[in-house]
Amino acid sequence: MQVVLKGRGVEWLIKEKYIVLEKKSPALKTPIESGPLKAQGEKRQEQVKGRVIDETGSGIPGVGVKIKGTAQATLTDENGLYAITAPKGSILVFSYVGFAAQEIQVTDQLNINVSLKAEDSNLNEVIVVGYGTQKKVNLTGAVSQVSGKDLAARPMGQTSAALQGMAPGVTVKQSSGRPGGDGGSIRIRGIGTLSDANPLVMIDGIEGSMNNIDPNLIESISVLKDAASSSIYGSRAANGVILITTKRAKA
Repeated sequence: MQVVLKGRGVEWLIKEKYIVLEKKSPALKTPIESGPLKAQGEKRQEQVKGRVIDETGSGIPGVGVKIKGTAQATLTDENGLYAITAPKGSILVFSYVGFAAQEIQVTDQLNINVSLKAEDSNLNEVIVVGYGTQKKVNLTGAVSQVSGKDLAARPMGQTSAALQGMAPGVTVKQSSGRPGGDGGSIRIRGIGTLSDANPLVMIDGIEGSMNNIDPNLIESISVLKDAASSSIYGSRAANGVILITTKRAKA
């Protein structure tokens, strides 16, 4: 039987009194081992290093360096140095408070130094203080300003209620939500005295109440929050000073 069936792809065996013919099953090929294939379109990661400086050439610590469109980011150290792994062609965003943000694309140059420029868009804004007006760039005290346009945009009947959330360090607590009676107590940086904790309110240089003036008539509000206001108004400014300037006719 072996001679007859040789080369025909048939196997035979004897079961009891019968000869059983079976077709040979094809031999399984051993799979070829190969390493992991690199995903198509995957970009090569490169380590980008550099230094972030200001206009004087000094390193800026704490600058945020982020790959645009992703959550991958890092910060510069105390010398302004940074290192981040980014794919070629990605965009690095350098941002820091008080400076204009910059975007730079990663190319074959892996050492990227950046010079950030100070952002002075609001430094020429004129702010009312106790002894007159000053530009924001020249201020040394803690002063916040709220424009009348921002107040008028809020549907509030009382000026104190409209001031809530408009200036940092200023807390307004409302005791009632009744229309026309929703004026609240104002606290500037907490409580500074044991008795009356309300700040001093000056309307065009005259002491008054915030709730006695229509928010639509206000040109601007300046909030003096630190001890510098005490040198102008004395102990009455222990809880801060709110200076209100009303609108005036313009030629």
